[in-house]
Amino acid sequence: MSQKDIISTANYYKNIHILDRQYKAAVLIEDMDDLWFWDCLLTQNTSEKYKFIGHSRSNNITGGCTECLRYKDYFTEHFFACIDSDLRLLKQESGIDISHYICQTYTYSWENHCCEAANLQHRYNNFVSDPERRFDFEQFLSKLSEIVYVPLIILVNEIRNNTNRITLKEFRHCIPNQCSKVEMKNNGEKLLERISLNLSTLITSDILSSYDLAAEKTKYESIGLNKDNAYLHIRGHEIYDLVKYIGMRHCPDPNIKFKDHILNSINLEFTYPEMSSIIQDLKCL
Repeated sequence: MSQKDIISTANYYKNIHILDRQYKAAVLIEDMDDLWFWDCLLTQNTSEKYKFIGHSRSNNITGGCTECLRYKDYFTEHFFACIDSDLRLLKQESGIDISHYICQTYTYSWENHCCEAANLQHRYNNFVSDPERRFDFEQFLSKLSEIVYVPLIILVNEIRNNTNRITLKEFRHCIPNQCSKVEMKNNGEKLLERISLNLSTLITSDILSSYDLAAEKTKYESIGLNKDNAYLHIRGHEIYDLVKYIGMRHCPDPNIKFKDHILNSINLEFTYPEMSSIIQDLKCL
């Protein structure tokens, strides 16, 4: 899409409230698969109606977020974007905020919100009543968060500094999307050991020693990253697919579909900083 086409499209959608008065604004999203998440949030936090537009992918290289941000200079209160934060939040990229009419997930992606530990555990417990047959997602995700915390800080720094001694692709490969029955025992004890070993193999002592970890932890704490929520900032597909795999094998009732009834059924009454930040942004529109 040419710059002329971008301007023309933006001019059309920023006037959507005039062209079709049932809508307050047009909302650009990365993919129509994201619609349910953003529609849920907008519906529950505003009284307006919005027209959602999935991005138009111009090639097979750029992703949905990149395509959305091509319209960045033309967003208004009547034409704004709702995107996944990816690592942009931790890298502190400028202009990705509500003052530029961009709403973001404040986690890597919307999938991470489905895996927020306390909320997920509450939903899961409502469907699986027998404590002896439950998987403790809250415990598992808490330990996972501690394991990925320092490696994630190092990854972001390596990307920001263009040193690339470790890459995002290598980091992702350390977290499997499936696991064995043995690895799921004791709330994923052996699985966590495997992930920890994968990451310790990836991040060598030489890489570790090149960072002042105390200073780095303080720096990232100031922008909202800590050992308790690090799991919310790893790529959403990794954690979502793994949680889905575990959950599907820990729902004893065949009538319970873990993905539909539990995983993708977020409860907005549960507040935590990342969700609160989204809601605060939406109320500014």
